[in-house]
Amino acid sequence: MEYQKLRLMTRFIIGLVYYEIFYLLVSLNKLKKKTAITRSRVEILTEFKLIVDSMEQPRERPCDNEEQKEYFSGKKKQHTFKNEFITLPAM
Repeated sequence: MEYQKLRLMTRFIIGLVYYEIFYLLVSLNKLKKKTAITRSRVEILTEFKLIVDSMEQPRERPCDNEEQKEYFSGKKKQHTFKNEFITLPAM
């Protein structure tokens, strides 16, 4: 009986490890695709003069402590969404 429980737990843990490895590989593939798209956009946009601007919009205070750190603005002394805009000047 004890051997069967140990065997079942071992299979369960191995299944979890396989799932985590699969998830990491899928995430890496998505990251590679995004990086390739970003590189191609940067190559295209190097020919133009761009206008870059940013702003912060107030938001409710998140419950999660790590999320609070991510959204807290020392400049505004509150939690905000950070937005960045990149545009071409009007011709």
